[in-house]
Amino acid sequence: MGLRPPQLKGLRPLNLKNGGCIKEIMKVQVEDLSTVKKRLTIEVPSNDVEKEVKAAYTELKGAASVPGFRKGNIPEKILRQKFAGQVMGDVATRLVQKTYPEALKDRELTPVDSPEIELRKIEEGVPFVYSATVEVSPTLDVKGYRAMALQRKSVWVTDKEVEEGLKRLQQSHAEFKDVERAAALGDMVVVDFEGTVEGKPLEGARAVDYSIVLGKGQLIQGFDESLAGAEAGSTVEVRTTFPEAHRDEGIAGKEAVFDVKVKAVKQRVLPALDDEFAKDLNSENLEELRGKVKHEIEKAKQREEKERVRAEALEKLINENPFEVPTSVVERHLSVIISAVQENKKLGIVDPRDKDLGPEKLKERYREAAVKRAKADTLLDSIERKEKIEVTDTELEEYIKDMAEKTGSTPEAVRGRVEKEGTVELIRDRLKREKVFDILTESRIIVEP
Repeated sequence: MGLRPPQLKGLRPLNLKNGGCIKEIMKVQVEDLSTVKKRLTIEVPSNDVEKEVKAAYTELKGAASVPGFRKGNIPEKILRQKFAGQVMGDVATRLVQKTYPEALKDRELTPVDSPEIELRKIEEGVPFVYSATVEVSPTLDVKGYRAMALQRKSVWVTDKEVEEGLKRLQQSHAEFKDVERAAALGDMVVVDFEGTVEGKPLEGARAVDYSIVLGKGQLIQGFDESLAGAEAGSTVEVRTTFPEAHRDEGIAGKEAVFDVKVKAVKQRVLPALDDEFAKDLNSENLEELRGKVKHEIEKAKQREEKERVRAEALEKLINENPFEVPTSVVERHLSVIISAVQENKKLGIVDPRDKDLGPEKLKERYREAAVKRAKADTLLDSIERKEKIEVTDTELEEYIKDMAEKTGSTPEAVRGRVEKEGTVELIRDRLKREKVFDILTESRIIVEP
């Protein structure tokens, strides 16, 4: 959205009684730079400036050291000669600290970031004037958030999905057992290895009894494939070239040689899907385990559908309630998104569209998502205030009991942990959000898939 033409909201006087120092009427002028950006021009009366200056010199007199004078007995004239610039700068800072928050409160403005303060010259005998440019939360009266027409799909689990879930359990409980044959992709090999570049040992490229599942790409490109066909007791030389864009410029584009001693070859063996396997997983038999798998898949689908409905509700709210969002809030959301993308890159989780993008290009790509997140938060906060949503101590205790049950702990232990971590209010905020979403999704159109 573009900036609207500046509009003045008048010079309504502001009566301040902050810290017992600012007692006279000061003037505050508010200029609308946009719906979420304001410039406050604040004028502090001259007599209040004088009182603050006098207080500053009184404080300085007891702390300053000037050759030829005893501490605490320095004439004010001398202090003014030596410290006038420092004192007036401190006075300006104090006046801003005392008057700015009260000006915001009186004008009912909620800042979302630190202000840009522009000071004018401060002098005794004349009013002190400064301006503060700040972004503020938009004032919203959210429309259409009750009885939203949302489509919700029915959830069920097919027999095929249950069997696939059982197979995943089977795969996750597989064991690797020694075999006397050449290694193949999918096998585990246990090796000792040492790498060199141009005949010199490569830092961090030495290991003993290192297990590698061939085909998983655990090490560098080409390593796994070179070990396919090797047998226990054999020695293999693996050669690979580091990419030109490698983060270590010292080895970028160079060939590395690894001397690898294969100590064991292990084949992946799956457990049988039978009652014994089910008992190992705390079920009476395979049928009971199958029922548990079905229940977990159903819960996962319900969570997924719940999130989809919430996303649809937020999309409708954003479309039906257009408003400008503060740039600083968008930037904070964008920073969180980019940090998550970069952390995922370190873990090897990369969206192909992000692969070759630098920081600035990533910001361009995710800016729209950051704007949507900022708008969603603002809308949800507005609904929370309008509905006067609160979380009772009883509701908080119920949440803590649920956490304890899920983690196999006790309510007392969980409560102690969250209090120590200082996350009680975060939990309250999360529960408030849940209540807001309950309001948003209380009316739905059920659609069979």
